[in-house]
Amino acid sequence: MNGIYLLVIYGDIEPELLGPFKDEDERDAKALKIRKEEGDRHGIFMLTVEETTHKPEVNAYSGGFFEDAETGKETSDESG
Repeated sequence: MNGIYLLVIYGDIEPELLGPFKDEDERDAKALKIRKEEGDRHGIFMLTVEETTHKPEVNAYSGGFFEDAETGKETSDESG
């Protein structure tokens, strides 16, 4: 199993690593909670550590991820 984390850059200056989370849904729920409570002042990124190579991979949430949550629309899973 991969390490599933959330990387928050407060004010786009101060980094904090949150996790590990049990799955992507738990991580994404935390990202939505932070965005709801803090607004868009901070950078929020997915960070996954591959189990065998221990290589970290950082990815951005799409703009629609947070917007769809605010409007109540379902986001599509583009990962396949």
